[in-house]
Amino acid sequence: MRQAQFQNDIFCLRERDLLERFAAEVSQCQAQGKSKEYAFTLNYQLAEDLGRAFSDRAVVHTFLDAEASVTSGPL
Repeated sequence: MRQAQFQNDIFCLRERDLLERFAAEVSQCQAQGKSKEYAFTLNYQLAEDLGRAFSDRAVVHTFLDAEASVTSGPL
């Protein structure tokens, strides 16, 4: 769990899974004849979770990049 690649992968996996769920839910609503706007409104919580997952992944990615560029030694 302390490896940077694992941390990056787990955040990417979370974001991808939420995106797939959101897309499936919106598609299902549209298949039932509901408008895209209505489908988004019905799934706002999932959209919010997806946005948070994207932000979390971006923060972790930035942190890991910064950590990789720090030289070894005392701070």
